[in-house]
Amino acid sequence: MRSVTTYRLAFTDSIAAAFRPRGAPGRWNSKGTIVVYTAEHPALAALELLAAWADYEDFGRYHLYRCRIGEDAVLDASPRLAASGLELGDLGATRAFGDAWVASKEAAALRVPSVMAPFSYNYLLNPDHPDFESRIEREAIGPFRYDARLLELLESAKGR
Repeated sequence: MRSVTTYRLAFTDSIAAAFRPRGAPGRWNSKGTIVVYTAEHPALAALELLAAWADYEDFGRYHLYRCRIGEDAVLDASPRLAASGLELGDLGATRAFGDAWVASKEAAALRVPSVMAPFSYNYLLNPDHPDFESRIEREAIGPFRYDARLLELLESAKGR
């Protein structure tokens, strides 16, 4: 069976904790709706995390995880987004879309366009979906280190 490979950066070395977030709000979910964000490439996962740089103190202790998702467990949101005319910059609309997807349990994973990197995709995972454990293989790759030049840039932007 064919699969899609995605990546996740998490501030933990526990695979269980990395795939059981607390329900913080994101582009595709409201506060309290549990969604696991993954990306089609480790670099995109790193970029997505950097987009919220002001919210984080320490970029030095992240761990990278790889997922293999059965293709039949992935719903591509692009046709629905195009048909609805949903604007990706409208947080209320994207959050409502993601919340509805989680509630529907239509698929264990949802492919959505990245706002940070056009022509790239993120994969949202629903850890409460009945197929999550059986259709999404997860493995720890190891510590992820940002280049010192990026860390210096972030520290400079924070005024430290």
